[in-house]
Amino acid sequence: MPLTTFAERMKQARTAAGMKQNELAKAVGVTPATISAYEKASTEGTGKNPTLENAQKIARILGVSLDWICGNGQSTPDDVTDFSMQDYLKSVAIVLYEMSVETEYKKEDKQAVENAPSILDYLDEESQAHFDAVRAMLDGLGIDYVIDTNMVRGLDYYNHTIFEFVTEVDGNELTVCAGGRYDGLVEYFGGPATPGFGFGMGLERLLLILDKQGVELPVETSLDVYIAVLGLEAEVVALELVQALRRQGFIAERDYLGRKLKAQFKSADVFGAKTIIALGGSEVESGQITVKNNQTRQEVTTSIEEVKNDFQTILNQL
Repeated sequence: MPLTTFAERMKQARTAAGMKQNELAKAVGVTPATISAYEKASTEGTGKNPTLENAQKIARILGVSLDWICGNGQSTPDDVTDFSMQDYLKSVAIVLYEMSVETEYKKEDKQAVENAPSILDYLDEESQAHFDAVRAMLDGLGIDYVIDTNMVRGLDYYNHTIFEFVTEVDGNELTVCAGGRYDGLVEYFGGPATPGFGFGMGLERLLLILDKQGVELPVETSLDVYIAVLGLEAEVVALELVQALRRQGFIAERDYLGRKLKAQFKSADVFGAKTIIALGGSEVESGQITVKNNQTRQEVTTSIEEVKNDFQTILNQL
């Protein structure tokens, strides 16, 4: 292949893709110095010819045809002949994943973090109560978690809890999404006092994780169960019920806004819920709840534990 042509077109395609030399090197599986050597011919008249395998990898990752990058065709980087958009997105996802697998602290930074005081020793009464409530809900749902006192977010508008969801892919720990509460953010920009909660999650990273773990996404249009929640004393049990129903294979949802019962029933209709459970303090105290068929209005009174463990038997009675 003409060395100068390959170098010029590789640099042109890399620039158009917005990739740095070290990012492309990681994706190809070579050192940044090798990528630099491939491109030198375009500016210095010297350089290194890539192997056919590396040339194919570079073309695939940058989204161009092998003929074009090797100078054997007249197409442009936008005129891809042997590379699908699906392959391109997958290549980009792999690059992003490999870039995020491991972040190294400098040695002195690690020592400073290890010797720093714990933020948990400085929580005020309100923050401690909020943190305890979050932990109680996680414990109630049986969700494993680790308290990381060294976790930070890149923006300072967060208050109370921040979090990261982490999974393992190919033997490496990978953050799926991260976020937290920011109750003062809307007010900071001149709006009304508004509770806020959210997270950031990369679509390419999520698709990569689903692909690596062989997850098939179900497509459903209606709910099996909608739980109307009445009062703070029912919050934890409502979370436990929703999670237990989902583990049994049912599509379940609940109210999170503390709305009146009428508004919650309207939401159940919008979601096409087949059954409705109203859960308040008296139900939590007695351990008994009523399951209502949302179409026939037939009702069955049963125990909370029965719903958690064998909802199908209850459903068969409706």
